[in-house]
Amino acid sequence: YNFLRLTVKTKNNSLHNGMDVMFYLPCVFTEWDVTASGAASVMQGTSADYTTTIRHDFTKNYTYPGTINWAATGAEKSGTKIDNGKLTVDPYETATELKVTASLTEGGKTATSKPVTVAVSKAPVYTLDIEGPAEAGKNTEQTILSTVTKDGQPDTYDKINWSLTGATDAATKIEDGKLTIGNEPVGTKLTVKASFTEYGILHEDTVEITIAAYGLSVSGNTEMAPAGQLVLSGQILNEGQPVAGTVNWSVTGAGSITPAGNQVVVTSDGTVGKIKVTATWTTPGGSEVSA
Repeated sequence: YNFLRLTVKTKNNSLHNGMDVMFYLPCVFTEWDVTASGAASVMQGTSADYTTTIRHDFTKNYTYPGTINWAATGAEKSGTKIDNGKLTVDPYETATELKVTASLTEGGKTATSKPVTVAVSKAPVYTLDIEGPAEAGKNTEQTILSTVTKDGQPDTYDKINWSLTGATDAATKIEDGKLTIGNEPVGTKLTVKASFTEYGILHEDTVEITIAAYGLSVSGNTEMAPAGQLVLSGQILNEGQPVAGTVNWSVTGAGSITPAGNQVVVTSDGTVGKIKVTATWTTPGGSEVSA
């Protein structure tokens, strides 16, 4: 309880010569104060939690049983919003600053916190590109090469999701970029998709591979230490069966090759990165197959 002092001035009459009479009346004052707090910076495509501290009359850290209303202003994209204290910033948000407030309403009056100023920071920019042969033979293995960049620089990203459609043989599958082709009919079209999501943005790319009568299969290790070496072997196939012929080899990336017929020695240049080794062969009909 608090006390309200009420001062009454009496009239000047025969009983009172005009005086002030003070009364002290017990009364209750209800006062609310809301303070919001949380991160001062949030990146595009991410979320952050904000909390409140409530003072009710003389009780600090009051546990408020009612509803706290949250608001985030200054956004330029519809995906930026706050719900129950969780601020989510749109992946494509262009505003550089947001204001977060919390409020409650009691007895017809609303108490609103001072705004929390939130800086919106830029998320890294990713790209994804995958490469594979346009044609491949049945019963072969093919490597689908993936390239990821982060802010324009090559990135060793390892959370790519792979999927495959169009296969008719259960043995045809894709795992970590390694495509195993089963006994697929000639003319079958396979679609390989790679994808990942970072900071709320989906990145994906696809390649389409047609099953041909002739094909190439390349086998060997696909990982080595910097400045290391490994050997790859190429095999020419017709309807999935080995046939004679000479494989041609080429290389791009952080390494070099020493061809030796249908085998090739791959040497790293000492840096961490990817080396793309391609085997090609020209069919009797004059078309080129690769792996």
